[in-house]
Formats: sequence, structure tokens, C-alpha cells
Amino acid sequence: MAEKLRSKGRIVVVKYRSLFAVAVGFMWVMIWLWMLRFHQLDDALIYLRYAEMLHRKGFLTFDGIHKTFGCSSLLYVGLLSWFQEICPYGLGAKVLSVVFYVVLLGTVSLNVFRARRLPRALWVALGIVLASPMGVRWLSDGMETSMAAVLAVLMGHICYRTAVAAAPSPGRYAALVSLGALVVWARVEFVLLVAFSSIGIWLWRISEYPQPPCRQGWVRALKGVVFRESHLALGGWVALIAIYRWFGSFLPDTAVAKATGFGGIGQLLPGLVNVGLAISTSLSFGLGLVSLWMLSAWLAQRAAGDNHYRTWALAIVNLVLPAIALASAARGQNLQGVRYFAWALIFMIVWNLQLISAASISSGDSTRGVEARKPMQSAAWLALMVMAGFTWWFEGSAVRRISQGRSATFLEMRAQPFGELAGKRGVAYDIGFIAYFSRADICDVNGLVGGRDFAATSEERRIEVCSSSSPVFAFVTPGQAQELADHTNLDSWIVCHDYWFPNFNPLIPKHYLLVKPESAQSLCPPPWRAYGKGGTVLK
Repeated sequence: MAEKLRSKGRIVVVKYRSLFAVAVGFMWVMIWLWMLRFHQLDDALIYLRYAEMLHRKGFLTFDGIHKTFGCSSLLYVGLLSWFQEICPYGLGAKVLSVVFYVVLLGTVSLNVFRARRLPRALWVALGIVLASPMGVRWLSDGMETSMAAVLAVLMGHICYRTAVAAAPSPGRYAALVSLGALVVWARVEFVLLVAFSSIGIWLWRISEYPQPPCRQGWVRALKGVVFRESHLALGGWVALIAIYRWFGSFLPDTAVAKATGFGGIGQLLPGLVNVGLAISTSLSFGLGLVSLWMLSAWLAQRAAGDNHYRTWALAIVNLVLPAIALASAARGQNLQGVRYFAWALIFMIVWNLQLISAASISSGDSTRGVEARKPMQSAAWLALMVMAGFTWWFEGSAVRRISQGRSATFLEMRAQPFGELAGKRGVAYDIGFIAYFSRADICDVNGLVGGRDFAATSEERRIEVCSSSSPVFAFVTPGQAQELADHTNLDSWIVCHDYWFPNFNPLIPKHYLLVKPESAQSLCPPPWRAYGKGGTVLK
């Protein structure tokens, strides 16, 4: 009796400690969200433009005339099309991403309270990574990253539960089909997650047989399992067919524009380096997710036991990130941060934690001997806190610098009278901010919104097309202005404004708004500066 009371007392103490830690964590996150309240990526304003046009026109378009498949998340644009109506001007995407981010943190916090010992520590570690300064930045930047992360957590839970549960009822089967379609509409890359998790479920279900099938009966057993457990795969195929029927392609135009195409082995190594840079430059967010994934995969392998089918199922599920990284590297994808991989890492971590939690419960809260002793746990947490403190001091400084510059630019552009440019032809490489606030007809040199044919052409050809379209203004960096000046005479154009979009690289150049003299009267503050030969006034 006394032992039971002591055990209940320890549980109560742990829960109160967890509640206190979660409360402190949410206060920390709210402070960062307030500091980053105007911080958005350029692509977030592209999404917002698509959402407004979808709301007005009823189809996906950037200019209100031509149908296009220029966004990577159909689901996010659909949600944003009505959500932006209730948000302040230019902040619809920002607010929606923050809503999903809070839901993500709430989901992780619930698992902290539900888990026991080692799994609880891993869930806490995941929460710490998500609450890092870079985590707040990338998960609340106006993009669909936080929504994809929420769906990844949901998929991790459901896929594991499906693997270990009985065959689903017809209603549950239909719900899983819908989930498979929903996640692919969220991001088409989720089709890899659906494929790998489906294979993992099949292998795990075979491991549940009272007697594992012999080699001759393995194919027959696999056919039966595939027939009963292909709900997610069916939903993924439904989504892909619908996307192809609507847009004539599985990949969005942005993926075509940001990739050089499959270039063989020679392109693979530079591509993998690009993947590594995208993850490592997000500091404790990207590197923390990778470290937690590797640790959870090792612990899950220990917890899976000696069953070869379960081991293979675990290995297949944990191949989602390598598959996406290799595909991105082989295509020469232009990666703009860890947002391309965060959801895959979170999915694999959640699946692994589900397995570890199940093993911890079945073995009396001791996952096959991998529980650390209490002094070792205390030392590990102390080391983690010290490392996080040093890392977050540097990381927080970088995030503050980035957010202050981008927030100031957002507020400045939102307040400027761009009416002179509305409906006029302009040229830009980074089109989100300038297209949304000016309401101009932008020729996008990066090829993100000009249609699939335009996206598939070379950048040199796109520059030629944009230059020949008689633009009256340009939104460019000094290097981009020089490229444009090779095709368009900019000598008499007026340097109207300069804007700073800081990033992790502190040497990133400013953007300049260049306009023809006849448009400068009402838009550009005196004294006027001409672009001049060679663009000498741009720095």
C-alpha cells in the first residue's frame, strides 16, 4: 500500500513538473511569436495572392486570367482563401501558420503528459526543438510548414496505430482513404510518406501472424495484407489522379522552375550538400530534428525486438527523409530552408516514439534495457540545457536580426502608395511582396507563376521574355539588375526605394525598386537617383 502511494505521488510530481515546463515553454513561444508577428517569407505573399484570386475567381490563378499550378500546397491555399478574409491586410498567411503552429505544440504537449519515462523525455526533446528560435521562425513564417508538421504528427500516430490494430471497419477504412488524399493535397511530396508508411503497415501486419509465413506463403500473405491495408495508398492515388486531371501534371510549376532536372550521379553530390546546408543553417531546429530522428530510430529498433518483419517495417518508415533528400538532390532542387524536410523528420520521429512508448508499457516501463539511470538522465538533461542555452543565444540573435529587417520591410511596403503600379507590367525575381502590395502584372524571372511552359525554360530565356514585355518597373537586387540591364536599357530608370530581406547569410543584398521616369513622380521620394550606367548607385 505504501509503495502504491509513493508511486502515485511520483506520478503527481512528474505531471506537475511537466505542466510547469509546458507553461514556461508556451510563454517562451508567445514572446517569440510576438517579436515575429510581421515576419513572413516572400512565398507566403505569393500564397496570399493565390488565395485572394481563388476566392474571387473560383480557380487557381495568379493574375486572375490564366489557370496555373504555381503553389506547392493546394490544401493550404484553399484554407487561406477564406481565412484571409478575417485577417488584417497582408497577414492572412501569417496568422494561419501561427494557428497550425500552436496546434502542433499543443499536440506535442498532450503526448508529454500521456507518455512515460523515456518516451516522455523524447517528446519533451521534440517540444524543445520545435520551440527553438529557428523552430518558431520556420513554423510561423506564413508558409504551410506548420500545417504539414501537424499532418505529419497525425500520420505518425495513425499509421502506427493502424499497423498494430485489427483490420479497420468500413467507416475507418473510408476515413483513412480520406486522410491519404488530404495529406497529398497538403503537399504532393507526402505521396512518398503515404507509400513508405503503407509498406511499413503491410510488413508489420505480417509480423502479427501467429506463425510468420514461410517463404512459399509469404507472397500469398502479403497479397492478403495489401488488399486489407491499402487505404492510405488508395487515398494518395485518388489525390494524385485528381491533381493530374485538374492541372495536367503531378508536380507544381514551382517544382519545375526550382529544379534543373535529373542530371545523373554527377549532380547527386552537390545536391546532397545543398540538402545538408538547408538543414544545418536552421541550427537547433534542423539539426535537432535530425539528431532526435536518429536517436529515436535506434531506440525503436531496440524496442522492435528480433522480429525481422517489424525491423524491416521500421526501416522502411525511416527511409522517408532519405528518399526525399535523394530525389531533391537528383533533381537539383533549389532548396529554401529546412521547410522541405521538417515534416518528414517529424513523421518519422512520431512513428518511432509510438513504437518506443508501446514497448515501454509492455515491458513495465523499461524499454528493453535502454532506460538510463536517474543520475545519467539528470546529467543528460543538464548537458542538453547548457547546449541549448549557448546555441539559442547565437540563434536568437540571428532570428531577431532576420525578423526585424523583414518586419520593417513588410510594414514599409504595406504602407506605401503603390497605386501608380497597379495593373502595370513589372519584372522581378522575388515576386511575393511586390506583386501582392502593388497589384501589378509581374513577369517572374524565376518562373514560379508564369505557367508550366515558362517554368520549364532556362533563366536566360525568361529574362529575355520579361525584358521584351515592356516593363515599367523592376524589383531586383544589384546582381539581378545587372542581368536585366544586359537586355533592357535601365540607365534612365529611377531608383525609387530599397528594401532589405535579411536571411541567415548577413551579406545578402538589398532589393531595389527601379521605375521609368514617367512613373516616378507620385511614387518615388526626392531626390531622384538614376540607375546610371552599370548601376553604380546600387550597393
